[in-house]
Amino acid sequence: MRSRALRVALALSAIGALAAGIAGAARLAGPPSPLLPANKASLPRGKSVTFRVRDTAGKPTYVWVYVSKSAKRGKDGTFPIKARVDFGNAKPVKRGSTIYQFKPKYYDFDWMNKPGRYYWQASRTDCGYKPKDFGDCENEGPIRTFTVKG
Repeated sequence: MRSRALRVALALSAIGALAAGIAGAARLAGPPSPLLPANKASLPRGKSVTFRVRDTAGKPTYVWVYVSKSAKRGKDGTFPIKARVDFGNAKPVKRGSTIYQFKPKYYDFDWMNKPGRYYWQASRTDCGYKPKDFGDCENEGPIRTFTVKG
């Protein structure tokens, strides 16, 4: 009977260690890394912009790209909704890729036709990333800037 209890305890320990390892691996992935446009890039007015992000979470995730006229962050670490001039869900460039891409639609009246400095940020929605603050499921990356030339 004693050896059965020991086996059960060892099995439960192994399951717990495996679960902790999986959760730890998701946290080790860190936030998405911005690739394009490069920080402080100068982009031509009137052309659509392609945003590329590397995300190594190792599982299907939702990667978002936010564009703003202000570098100020909201409570969740991303740009406040009122400050955003565009946002979208970045999709993998091919199945199984760690590179995600978002290409906003271009309109004549859009921000891509208005010269000035803009800020962009990628964020992964992952509610397992911050277990102590379950209300914030955003794993936000660094803010990058680019300029639309006139």
